[in-house]
Amino acid sequence: MEANKKTTPNPWLQIPWQDYENHMQEVGQLQALSEITRESLQEYQPRSFALLGCATGNGLEHVNPVVTSGIYAVDINPEFLTLTNQRFAPSLPDLQTRCMDVEKQKPDFSGTNLMFCGLLLEYVNPEITLQNIVPTLAPGGTLIMILQQSTQDNFVSKTRYKSLESLSSIAQVTEESKIHAVCLQLNLHLHNRRILPLQNSKSFCILHYRKS
Repeated sequence: MEANKKTTPNPWLQIPWQDYENHMQEVGQLQALSEITRESLQEYQPRSFALLGCATGNGLEHVNPVVTSGIYAVDINPEFLTLTNQRFAPSLPDLQTRCMDVEKQKPDFSGTNLMFCGLLLEYVNPEITLQNIVPTLAPGGTLIMILQQSTQDNFVSKTRYKSLESLSSIAQVTEESKIHAVCLQLNLHLHNRRILPLQNSKSFCILHYRKS
């Protein structure tokens, strides 16, 4: 019986890109993530940059190809990545996309100076995922994680785009203290933290960890 048991598809594979972008824009998170990405790229001026859980590439518009020559966009949804390529490959000739589940697979690139995980860890096992991705960071490299905090019961905000509601089946509040403990085990040390208030009683906890 177990051999015939069907695996439930990851809800991220069922969401149209238009719904994702419109939902994120309506709740103000698309704009916030783009601005945080811009600030991060400007601050660190990385030679290589990995955007994990890139969706349709929000934030890649801020990459300066003169400064950053290694650019990786990673997501589980192949349609999201196709659109990302269409939008950004003309201006970012070194852009490489990877269709993968970082909870189950280790990235095939290394020596990354800046890695950005915006609202990714809430949809995976954070400990396993961090163990998979941290080895790709170069010594002295920075991992930026954005965790969503909410005072409401619904983790995924209600909008007219109903397909996003399916994410509630896998979404989870990611505790900052647990992330910190895992990071210390992986030789990552916190060097910046701030809270960005958002609408709908939500906020972003923005964490910058540096690899020893």
